[in-house]
Amino acid sequence: MASYTVSRSVVIDALPDQVFPYIARFPEWMKWSPFEGADPALRRVYTGAAEGTGAVYEWSGNAKAGEGSMTITDVTSCQVHIDTEFVRPFKNETRHVFAITPHGGAASTVTWTMHGEHKGFMGLVTRLMMPMEKFMGPEFEKGLEALKRVVETENEAETGSASSEA
Repeated sequence: MASYTVSRSVVIDALPDQVFPYIARFPEWMKWSPFEGADPALRRVYTGAAEGTGAVYEWSGNAKAGEGSMTITDVTSCQVHIDTEFVRPFKNETRHVFAITPHGGAASTVTWTMHGEHKGFMGLVTRLMMPMEKFMGPEFEKGLEALKRVVETENEAETGSASSEA
């Protein structure tokens, strides 16, 4: 077995507590996850806690989307830990950590890191044919840029409407 790690970061013009809900609430992922567009008819089921530790997101879709589940296993003041289990197109398990740390006065650095192992024959094929860094790195970049846009746009809309009410 060979282990792998893929990690990408982005700076978002919002405080960490303004970013956390977009990661710790699985329904919010529809707004930014790079994998949400894989199947327009994707079936989503949310169970467990509404957010944070114990929240579960199960999906099932076409061959591109596959099938699996994500479970938030731990939330700290600066991290969200998620265990992911893929059922198809092939079985695999990964751990994702989103680190959200202050960056300057009113910004946050969000780092998305995935850890996993190539297991069995399909793991060997995956490792040789599509290295995870090359395969997943651009997807993480796309997702983090989308997260940045969503958080900054929605934060600006809330701040703008709050200041126009004053």
